[in-house]
Amino acid sequence: MSMNDDSAMLSCVVLVVAPLYVMLSTAALASRYVPLLKYLASHGKTMESQTNWWSIYVPKRYFAHFYMVGLASLATFWILARGTMPWTTHILLLFHLLRRLYECFYVHQFRKGSKMHVLGYFLGVGHYLILPVSFVWKQHTFDSITFTYCICWIWNIWMQCEQYLHHRMLAEIRDGTGVKPVYRTPPNKRWFRRSFCPHYFAEIMIYLSWGFLLGQQDSMEISGMELSDKILQRGMAELLSALAYQRHWFLAAWVAINLGVSALNNRDWYLQKCPKSSRNALIPI
Repeated sequence: MSMNDDSAMLSCVVLVVAPLYVMLSTAALASRYVPLLKYLASHGKTMESQTNWWSIYVPKRYFAHFYMVGLASLATFWILARGTMPWTTHILLLFHLLRRLYECFYVHQFRKGSKMHVLGYFLGVGHYLILPVSFVWKQHTFDSITFTYCICWIWNIWMQCEQYLHHRMLAEIRDGTGVKPVYRTPPNKRWFRRSFCPHYFAEIMIYLSWGFLLGQQDSMEISGMELSDKILQRGMAELLSALAYQRHWFLAAWVAINLGVSALNNRDWYLQKCPKSSRNALIPI
């Protein structure tokens, strides 16, 4: 495959990413109110088993597959994009994927019988498959490393450390055999004192920091974008191109909405077990 073919293929992928995140964000919001969507998006303790023909489950420990796919996709896009992935944010993404993969094998204590719907599994695989798209075709020089850029970089590392610490706290509740019953309340340490899902909050902050970091880097002219003018009406092509240059913010919005809804569902579950709790669903304040 030639360089022009690579650029044309990547251009098509980049063009559809932002509209895809909009559709996923809309579906995530709807899942709060539509029982079927809520069921498909649930996993672990919040999932209620059903016996319908569409009730196909996979073990929750398959979460590890998400990060394996993410690492393979990151390497692939790095090659296809001819190194136009900024090394500073690339390192943060690589660290995040490796850390989460490590946690799946050595930190999380997946309970026996803990599962997720197969559609939720494929959604997770798809998310990490296209995640590196928001990081390609960004120009980066040492001159672009500003004070704000450094703050966002430190912010990202801080949130990754916080997420790791809170995942360890959740794992410590279980006995390591995977047969201990589901805990009725989360830990009472650190951010868990004020929030049911501070690990979700930390993940949202990680993606927001990427949004700020990628937003400070100049978008390169996407070669092959003229292909869209030949396929679509010019007005639609210009709209998709404009959305493509802001795809990192659509990514952050999708993650924030999805995890925000998940945090609300987790809070509902916890309040059934401990109705007197005054913790927030997501934000540890």
